[in-house]
Amino acid sequence: MATYFVSPTGLDTNPGTLGQPWKTPQHASDTVVAGDTVNFLGGTYTNTTGWIFNRSGSPSRSIIFQNYDGQAVTIKLKQLWWSGLSTNTMGYLKFIGLNFIGDSTAPGYGIFIDRSNDITFQYCSITDTNSSGFNSQHASYLVIDHCEVWNVCKAYDEECISITEESHHFEVMYCNVHHAGSSQRIGIDAKVGCHDGKIHHNNVHDLPGAWLGGIYVDSRGASYNIEVYENDVHDLPNGAGIDVGDETGGGSLVNINFHHNRVWNCGNAGASISQFTNVPLTTFTDVHFDNNTFYNCGYQANYFAVLNTDGVNPASMTNCSFRNNIGFGLVRSYPTIYTPPIYNAGSLKIDHNLWYNPAGWRLDEYSTKGDSFIEANPLFVNATSYDFRLQPGSPAIGAGYGGVNIGAEEIYTLISTWYVAMTGNDTTGDGSINRPWRSINKGLSSIVAGDTLYIRAGTYYERLQIGNLVSDSSHWTIISNYQEEEVIIDGTGLYAPAQIYSSSYLQFNGVELKNAQNRWGIGLSLECHYITLSNLLIHDTYAGAIYAAYDDVGYHPNMITHIVLDNVHTLNTNKGLTGEAISFVTVDNFEIKNSLIEHTFKSGDTQQAGIDTKYGCTNGHIHHNELNDCGAGFYCGNINQGVTSSIEFDHNKVHHCMVLGGTGMLLDSEGVPISMTGVNAHDNTFYYNYRGISVFMSLWLLAAVPIQSSAEGISYGNGRNFRSDSYHRFHDP
Repeated sequence: MATYFVSPTGLDTNPGTLGQPWKTPQHASDTVVAGDTVNFLGGTYTNTTGWIFNRSGSPSRSIIFQNYDGQAVTIKLKQLWWSGLSTNTMGYLKFIGLNFIGDSTAPGYGIFIDRSNDITFQYCSITDTNSSGFNSQHASYLVIDHCEVWNVCKAYDEECISITEESHHFEVMYCNVHHAGSSQRIGIDAKVGCHDGKIHHNNVHDLPGAWLGGIYVDSRGASYNIEVYENDVHDLPNGAGIDVGDETGGGSLVNINFHHNRVWNCGNAGASISQFTNVPLTTFTDVHFDNNTFYNCGYQANYFAVLNTDGVNPASMTNCSFRNNIGFGLVRSYPTIYTPPIYNAGSLKIDHNLWYNPAGWRLDEYSTKGDSFIEANPLFVNATSYDFRLQPGSPAIGAGYGGVNIGAEEIYTLISTWYVAMTGNDTTGDGSINRPWRSINKGLSSIVAGDTLYIRAGTYYERLQIGNLVSDSSHWTIISNYQEEEVIIDGTGLYAPAQIYSSSYLQFNGVELKNAQNRWGIGLSLECHYITLSNLLIHDTYAGAIYAAYDDVGYHPNMITHIVLDNVHTLNTNKGLTGEAISFVTVDNFEIKNSLIEHTFKSGDTQQAGIDTKYGCTNGHIHHNELNDCGAGFYCGNINQGVTSSIEFDHNKVHHCMVLGGTGMLLDSEGVPISMTGVNAHDNTFYYNYRGISVFMSLWLLAAVPIQSSAEGISYGNGRNFRSDSYHRFHDP
């Protein structure tokens, strides 16, 4: 069982060691034998032909292809035989931590699991294909785990992940499937005689053309024993959420179970049972939709329903159910549609569901609410933030068939303190101190606004998505390290180790964020208000450490407000991209204090500021900070739509901004003929900076064309400025 290495700068004539790695993925797969491991060093690999496998592992000795030491690995695929990567009947192969880019010039799949067994893709991604991202045919014991699939099916009406042609014993789990092509694209599909499979804990969303379903089980033969559970399916403007059916007819669907799924914002029905017209009759036996939650589904005028059974013949269904579900509508729509024939015939049991629609349900001969239903507000914790847990006192608690709760979620316990630890488990843990969760994002997706989430010591390799935690001044949400334990978020290969968005009254404390070194990599991005960041260390980023701005095009006055940075240390930022360590864009009511900003510039770039407040920032106080070794210390600038105003700088120390052109403070009109008002700098210390005058008024590098700008109300008294000559560069004043 040998270990080999591959590098974009290697040679296939090398022995494949760490010091002398191979160059191409194809050479590696043609050389290794059962039990070997291939480590890909960071970088981009460009295949000149399809990656076709010709060697297998064995039952106890899989061949592993993985990124090395968490490094970012991208493999650009070239299509051959209708795919960029084909397992080609080989088996016992594992792919871990590899990012694949498809061949957008050709019509095929990205990854083709072709007549293979025991294949695992884990923590991989695939994008930019004209057909499916993953396609399996006649495969067995296939696992697709924690993979991201997006921007696929660009030219063909296929599925982002397609399990087909009698593939069996498969599992698709914890995947993020989103933003595919604009026609009839489906998120995850198991079809054409597939059986014995599980599809669970996936996030399927933003598929504009997925009219058949975010997750779809199709017969076209005999499909059976498939379980679809605990998935999030949402934001399909033309699509159904979860769907079972037969497009060609004459097939059978047996023991298909959809349960504990959360489905929201689907223009078509939340759930659909499909029988296409003018095809032979399909049989549905033991097909169940139980304990799911549907929110704002069926809002398109042609569908208007939580459950749609259009075209299904009563004689085709045996022992099927739609039971213990919550249907929450936001527009006047049907709870179910085209259901009475199969409901009245007893072919489909519709019972013990909870229906709620503030706009009112539509009911006629095409619709029914079923038996033993409840019509009441389910009392979700926060429906607008898609937190569908049940509050104590919810009418759904214990009201389902068999005495279980109705809907996909359990009761929200009023325990407000939760824990994440390296020793935890996302499946068996409950978030308590003795049974913590393993991943921080599991905790973030489980807590509600006002809770406290403690992170125990360790290094976590994940991007924190801190969102939709809208609280109030009496119930701050706290995300923090536990009792000063060392917590590191390693963002290797990620856009940003952490993002806070659509949240308010939140504290984020006591963690280290590092290694946001892919292109545009930022340590922490903010799109929120009433946020306090304290005791953070952010270092080694491709771009800045903290970026507070809305990324879409346009000017957003006062959209990001009330931000406090206290005791934040940034180090070695902007290593690859011009910018600032801390950048506030159009932020209102903010404070930056007690922080240390150092080593912020790229190859002597004078545009690398330590702290940047620009483009209409207002009502800020920046005090008691130290800025060291930056392109510029402070930067303050305008934009046509917004005047930067009412910002006070005091009791700061700025030194060793020694790069050519570097200055302690730069007030810059950026060529905008409008005023900068009420900017007051006092009681600051500037020394050992390149410019003798540390507060420097510029018109964007002394533009040749005169610009009518002014800076009213600016003062910089009581500070000390020292000439930055060779002596003072090495001696304290």
